[in-house]
Amino acid sequence: MKYRHDASIKHLDTKMSATGIAVVVQKMVDADVSGVTFTVNPVDRSNNMVIESTWGLGEAIASGIVTPDIFVLDREGNVVEKSIKSKKKGYFLKNGENTLTTINEADKEKPTLNHGILKKLLKMGIELEELFGVAQDIEWALEYHENELNGLTLKTDAKSPYDIYILQSRPVTTLTDSSDHDDILWTRAYGDEYWADATTPLFYDVMGKMLTDYVNHEGARIMGYKEITDTKLLKLHKSRVYFNTWVLEKAFSYYPKFARSQELLNYFPLEDQERISNYPSILHKTLLSQILIAIRDPEGMMHKTDKAYRKWAEGFMEKCATFDKKDLNLLSDRELLSLYQDIENSGIKHYQLIRYGMVSHSIATNLMIKNWLIKWLDDEDGALYAGLISGLDDNKTVKMNIRFSDLAKTLREDRKLLEKIESVNDVSLLTETKIDELISSNLSFEKDFDMFIVDYGHRSNTREILYPRWKENKAYVLGVVKLLSSSDLDLGKKN
Repeated sequence: MKYRHDASIKHLDTKMSATGIAVVVQKMVDADVSGVTFTVNPVDRSNNMVIESTWGLGEAIASGIVTPDIFVLDREGNVVEKSIKSKKKGYFLKNGENTLTTINEADKEKPTLNHGILKKLLKMGIELEELFGVAQDIEWALEYHENELNGLTLKTDAKSPYDIYILQSRPVTTLTDSSDHDDILWTRAYGDEYWADATTPLFYDVMGKMLTDYVNHEGARIMGYKEITDTKLLKLHKSRVYFNTWVLEKAFSYYPKFARSQELLNYFPLEDQERISNYPSILHKTLLSQILIAIRDPEGMMHKTDKAYRKWAEGFMEKCATFDKKDLNLLSDRELLSLYQDIENSGIKHYQLIRYGMVSHSIATNLMIKNWLIKWLDDEDGALYAGLISGLDDNKTVKMNIRFSDLAKTLREDRKLLEKIESVNDVSLLTETKIDELISSNLSFEKDFDMFIVDYGHRSNTREILYPRWKENKAYVLGVVKLLSSSDLDLGKKN
């Protein structure tokens, strides 16, 4: 599609044969040696070329069954470093099939490439780099004219005629701008709980700004956490969000020792856990932070935050309802920008209130409760803690799960409707109209389903704004209800 777009070819122009998709059928290279060439060193970012190779097809490297030989060459072709590995197995073409073969004992330790082949690969790498104008990651395969590998006589003689096939050449993806390098230890441990999804750069900019500016920096200034008022909190790396362990460590140092559970310590490397566990308690600073909150941001006090949040949420939902009624197609770019900024500014209050819950009200309190339950009631498996938390009044997630359970129970009791839904090959492909037709035979289920969408349609199975909300994807909700209907679990039942 991108090629057609760039070439100004209409996507649906059936008169042009160029709109079809070309299928390339190639003969498999009967490789004696395969490998990868990096035209710059991806480890130290130097201008040296790195060549990795092994016997047979490249599948042996890709699958991890062998560690390849590594040759590092300067641009003049001098080998500045090499590491010859023991290559016990290799994949070879036998009768048209990719076959795993044991390498002869005498050949396991042999280098897969000689200097002549290395210089040829170097030359080809430089040519490809100049052609594309950027450092290249090149996959290649070498095939000798007289293949003796079935007899397992592995060739390294430069005089033997051979062909090198370039299988793929692409930019080296592991290179990053030098400004991206730092001495910070970044962790996924906390991110796996708070920000578990793969993340687009757009959503990272939106939510990352809120967490950094208002939860971390502004919140730290209010609470007197001077060490972390200007430190970088987050990093987006290969679509995953990482947290700065130093910021987490400083924030958690305000917790009393008895609240530093193993769950919290697991955010950090093993070698740092004992040090953090024994970190001196600075309870006077913790108490001071609560006094500063009372002075600088009274709504952040533990007994006021909930009431303040409910008041804000009521007004914000009214604003969202007004937003939903607008036809964005009728707005100019300036009006769209103004509307976005209004919504964004209104949403800041959410982060200015939950920041206290994230740092002290919620995390610290939860950790203390967990430790007390373990210490006093032997709650090693966390069952008592889970029951306590799920039993709290007005837990939105618990309420939603009960509503899911109620829908599943109604569906389970209506065999006809259940059979109709189960007869659908893929519920996720159903349109809203089809769903309405399907569930219309049970007025009670239809009413409850529609009310569920009204109450929870703004939710999704991910925070990522790229994906539709349940109101836009009712098929997802019906799929969950169908799945739950296969069990007799009743979350609304009091134990």
